[in-house]
Formats: sequence, structure tokens, C-alpha cells
Amino acid sequence: MNDKKIFFIGLGLIGGSVAKGLRMLYPGARITAWTRHRDRIEAAVSDGTLNDIETDMIKAASDADVIYLCAPTVRNIENLRAIAPHIRPDALITDVGSVKSDISACAEELKLSKQFLGGHPMCGKEKVGYEYADAALLKNAYYILTPSKETEQRHIDMMTSVVKALGAIPKLAEPAYHDLAAAAISHVPHLAAAGLVELVRTNDNGDGFMRTIAAGGFKDTTRIASSDPAMWENICRSNTESIHLMLRKFIDILENTDKDLIEGNFDRINALFAENGPYRLTM
Repeated sequence: MNDKKIFFIGLGLIGGSVAKGLRMLYPGARITAWTRHRDRIEAAVSDGTLNDIETDMIKAASDADVIYLCAPTVRNIENLRAIAPHIRPDALITDVGSVKSDISACAEELKLSKQFLGGHPMCGKEKVGYEYADAALLKNAYYILTPSKETEQRHIDMMTSVVKALGAIPKLAEPAYHDLAAAAISHVPHLAAAGLVELVRTNDNGDGFMRTIAAGGFKDTTRIASSDPAMWENICRSNTESIHLMLRKFIDILENTDKDLIEGNFDRINALFAENGPYRLTM
């Protein structure tokens, strides 16, 4: 990677963190980026992460060895379609989105499956934007790679090595199973956290009593409710089917718990904690 031309389309929190990590690892690489809002990433040139900010996305993509798609999930697909006819056949295309089936299907449709390798660093913050990017964010984080059956092994090997060098932990998964897992461990929890905050907001009194006494347990559980609304709208648009499936399963659990509460089956409520507490400790 030290002699590669690495091009980022979009450079927010996650893409910026990857770019910062790559710069530290590969000082000889030419790393550039294009975004719709150039002013938001000028700091990436000032701090040495980027060699330059590109003004022509398609021209830059046509010259790149490695292309990182780092815009919101829906936008990544739009950008992939725009650059597809101009990508070199030996270039690697990857992304950092939290939904993989739709972009993998798009790559297949565009005859890019051999050189597309989906990626998802399992890390983040409530704040978004390059100004919050930090290479340390990737340390010890799982970084899921979702190759298709056609993805060239050399691309898988290179990305696995890069992920390890960044300090992250690579794991391979099929795109569809990744999306189901992401729905269960990330997407539904974000919706649940926002729902819990709405529960308090819509049932609080005029003095804000509930908000005032909300302590550590509630704040810890709902921390992710402060995440970027536009980003989560995009994720829900991209992963609707898996989120719906996992959300319905969660609703079933809540409805069964409600039934146990009404019917006085407190032994089952005891079991809910007894069976799941130890599993939680293994995470």
C-alpha cells in the first residue's frame, strides 16, 4: 500500500479514521479524497492525512489503485454507479458502510464483483464528521469483510493485512448474514434507544421530572440515541428487511415479557435476566 494511490469518496468519522490510520502506516502512499463539501475536509490536508482534495470524482477514481466508498450507505451506491465505467480493472473497491447486501448486489450488477470487497469497521461515536476522526478508533475493533464468491483472493488477502495493520480484527461474513447480524447488534438497538428516550420525553411532566432523575442506567442504555439522524435514516432505508425481521423478534420478546408481567409469571422474568446476563458477560 505504500506505493498505492488511495482515493476516498466521502471522508467523515469512519473514512477519516481509516485514512488517518493508512497515512501513519504508509507515509509514501498518495491519499486523496473527494466530497460534496470540500470545506469539511480541508483539515485533512492541513494535518497531513491527505495529499490533496480532488475536484473531479470520476477522474480521480479512474487513476486510483484503491477506492474507499465512505459516504452514507445510499450515497455509496450512487457514487459506485457513477464511477463504475471508469474504474481500472486491477483496482480494489471497498466501502465502510454498515449495510452490505445492497452495495454487493450493485457491484455484481455493474460487473465489479471480482474487485469489490465490502468492509464495515465496527466502531463509531455519537459525533460525526472528519473533525472527530481518530485512527485509534479502529484499535481492537472488529472489521467485517464481506467478499462475494467472485472477489479475487489477492484483494481479500491485501485487505485482511491492512485491517490487521490498522489494529483492527478482521472477520469474514456473507453480505446477507452481516446485515442480519448488524440489525440485531446495532440497528435495532439504536432504534430501541431512540424509542426509550421518546417514552420518557412523551410521558414526562412539565417540570421534566423523569429527565432530571434519569441516572446512569438509563443514560448508558440510551447513549446511542444521540447519533446522527440522517445517517440512521440511510441505514434503515438500506437494511429495511433485516431490521424489520430483528425488530419483530425483539417486539415478540417485549410482548411476552408484558404478558408475563400481567399474568404474574415472575419466574419467567427472573429467567429473562438469569439466561441472558451470563451471555452478556461473554461479549
